[in-house]
Amino acid sequence: MKESLIQTAIEQYLAYQENLKKLCFQKNNSGALPTARGSWIRFGKAGAPDFIVWLPNGKCICIEVKNETGKLSVIQKEFKDKITKLGYEYFIVRSVDEVEVIINKILLLTPYNVK
Repeated sequence: MKESLIQTAIEQYLAYQENLKKLCFQKNNSGALPTARGSWIRFGKAGAPDFIVWLPNGKCICIEVKNETGKLSVIQKEFKDKITKLGYEYFIVRSVDEVEVIINKILLLTPYNVK
């Protein structure tokens, strides 16, 4: 399955969970667009994970999406190392099911009040 399709499915799952007020997330994109003058507008940060997810009680996780054979690039590995050294969790996922398991496990372990 194409990585972009997996990302779309995960984004839909996270949006649903956000609508239930269980989390907040951001989809990260990096790259550049050419301007009419021939320069580039850069956005995002190379190596950043596909999703950053904020959960109750100050918990924040990073999610990188790969297809069944995908591997982290060198710059993604460096970013992952920076994040994990700061104490944040970084997950490489290949399906919506994996994300659902991760989120449910964290929500079950984290006491929270949603109003």
